[in-house]
Amino acid sequence: MGEKMMKTDEFMGYRVKQVHSQQFNSNVMMLAFAQPARKHATSARALLSYLMAVSSTKYPSQQAVSKELMELYGASYSVKVLAYGNMNLILFSITFVKEECLKDLGLSDQKVLEGVFDFLRSMAFGLDFKVLEENPALLSVEKQNLIQAILSRQDDKVAQALDESRVRLFEDEALQESILGDVSEIEALSVSNLEEAYAEMLNSDERLLFTHGAVQEDKLRAALRSWPLKDSLESVTRFVNVPRLKAKNSEKIKVAGFQQAVTIMNYQLPVKKDEIAAALVLNSLFGAGPSSLLFTEVREKESLAYNISSRLQVDLNLITVLAECRPEQAERIKALVGEQLVKIQGKSVEPERFSQAKQAVLSDRIRLEDHAQGQAVEGLLKMLAEESISSSDLLKAVEGVSLDAVSTLAKKMVEKTSLVLSGQRDDQKEEGKRR
Repeated sequence: MGEKMMKTDEFMGYRVKQVHSQQFNSNVMMLAFAQPARKHATSARALLSYLMAVSSTKYPSQQAVSKELMELYGASYSVKVLAYGNMNLILFSITFVKEECLKDLGLSDQKVLEGVFDFLRSMAFGLDFKVLEENPALLSVEKQNLIQAILSRQDDKVAQALDESRVRLFEDEALQESILGDVSEIEALSVSNLEEAYAEMLNSDERLLFTHGAVQEDKLRAALRSWPLKDSLESVTRFVNVPRLKAKNSEKIKVAGFQQAVTIMNYQLPVKKDEIAAALVLNSLFGAGPSSLLFTEVREKESLAYNISSRLQVDLNLITVLAECRPEQAERIKALVGEQLVKIQGKSVEPERFSQAKQAVLSDRIRLEDHAQGQAVEGLLKMLAEESISSSDLLKAVEGVSLDAVSTLAKKMVEKTSLVLSGQRDDQKEEGKRR
């Protein structure tokens, strides 16, 4: 596909990686500020991400930001917070047209790349605290937008169950917190609190820059020379660490106004670099997709769950099973999940099903090749890992994965937490019967 992966480079206080590709008509550029998660730090960082998405000193309103993006031939821009392993990231992303495409339209004099660098510099390094002081309504609006995003998660019972599960899973209290922060903390944040968090982001965080497309290295380096530096470039390079988990625990939580149940089971699975391919196939075979054991055995054959799936998170050494079901079926589902894992451990899997699991992984990887944005996110996160595997090597490794390798890895899975979040319907019925 005309791609060439560049090695990670250290330049002007940034970790830089570029993928040169002619596959798409657009470039993707991602800038990230990363720090180890700290208790009570997420609220300010989440609010900073909302503010930096809509204004800066140079572009003081969302309308001004949108106008500049249109001037850049319809570029798209976003800022969000992201958790990866024990790290908390503020991630800037901008997608913009390749200049060579404009040349084909007779617009060869347009300097889009320079405009994008200038825009990104303005948004990341130009947050205007004076305007926030003088116009409290601007800060209030973004606080309410962020709070609404948090409250919408609380209205989503699956999201609520995942949040409750996280509290019971991680030893580190900072990782128990939502990446979006806490409503009461956000309401209490002052402009001075945000200035302090912003200064820390600029001067202490790891800086990562990833590009996908046709971004010339010399122009990138020239742009970075003009960007503000950290207070000190003499910092130790930090990589993501796998968080420590609590001892095994199981819990049931009742919530009002909820007629179903969400069952979550977290399995610890230490995965080395050369085991990632087998872990992907294991997860595909276990619960990631309609041909998986969990879907066919629990949902289709037994009709016990409205939805059931598993998710692999290599950065956490974790496979998470999530099922939506009737409250009275939760325990039976947990037992069946264990039975499916035993099948994989004992290699009691039909060759056709195993082949389908591998093909599903390969198809997902191939689909990713058609999404520059997804490739960029994956590429940037790999920069935080001390060891990673290239996409091409991963595809080859998946093709060669055996059932023996998957079975061996499955035997290393250890259940750490089990949580059932359910309504009070059954309790209310029993109370009615007693009356």
